[in-house]
Amino acid sequence: CSALKACDDAVRAQRVSVLREPLLQLARTLANSAAFPEDCDEWDAPQEDEWKNFRMETLYDAMLDVCEMLGGPACLQAIGETLGASVAACHSDPEKWRQVEGGLFFVR
Repeated sequence: CSALKACDDAVRAQRVSVLREPLLQLARTLANSAAFPEDCDEWDAPQEDEWKNFRMETLYDAMLDVCEMLGGPACLQAIGETLGASVAACHSDPEKWRQVEGGLFFVR
């Protein structure tokens, strides 16, 4: 099969097992990438709209694809680990709220 979605369950499971760790890392990276940049308070409306569109059309869609391959529980665990680290960092530095919000963006 040329596309993972087109594979039968056994082939798909085998391929996903080989890709599991990179996919988990990708889920964590996407969760971290969803954080608003530090200069977001200075953005005008078009810049804010552009960021929101990027998050929804690019990051969110990519996360959906990753989660489809990994399965919901594994994907949520990866996002949860990232979110947990972000909450811990925010506890000592409230300016780290952006990372927490970025993780929450994906669990909504």
